[in-house]
Amino acid sequence: MPHKFGPSALLGGWVVSGTAFARAGLPFTVVDSNAFGILQGFNYGFTNITSVSVPANFSGTGGQTCTSQAANPATPCLLASNFSPAVNGFGNQRRNQFTGPSYFNTDLSVTKTFKIPRWEGALFGVGAQFFNVLNHPHFDQPDADIASPTFGSVINPVSLPTSIFGSFLGADASPRLIQLHASITF
Repeated sequence: MPHKFGPSALLGGWVVSGTAFARAGLPFTVVDSNAFGILQGFNYGFTNITSVSVPANFSGTGGQTCTSQAANPATPCLLASNFSPAVNGFGNQRRNQFTGPSYFNTDLSVTKTFKIPRWEGALFGVGAQFFNVLNHPHFDQPDADIASPTFGSVINPVSLPTSIFGSFLGADASPRLIQLHASITF
């Protein structure tokens, strides 16, 4: 408990900190997994390999950036009508021609510290940590295989870099998580 009363006891001792993670979408190439069997039939020599990613043919122009709207199956990021199987070898698109959804996440920590009476330099702190403060979902790359029934749709979320469960553990930390904490510093 603070041994001082008044405005300094209420307004002093606050610590507010946070982290922000932001990146543009990651590039990817649309592939045709069915082309592996065709290439094997032409003796391309894949003896110990079980699958090969072969770029698909692209009939459109330029690249395309996917957004979080691709998480809705009714609005895929890529349309199958713009692609065709690579039956005569490798497809005509350039490497990493398409870009996945961007990523932004932020965390916040608020702590109030109090001096502990009769203990020189010791502080008692209470506070809360908020992970994924904005509470919005984070999306992975869309399915980039034209042979897949979910082609062009985002089907997986991205794990958050920080959470109550630790960094990069893959636990479901997608929703906003709040953790209360107390500490003694001496």
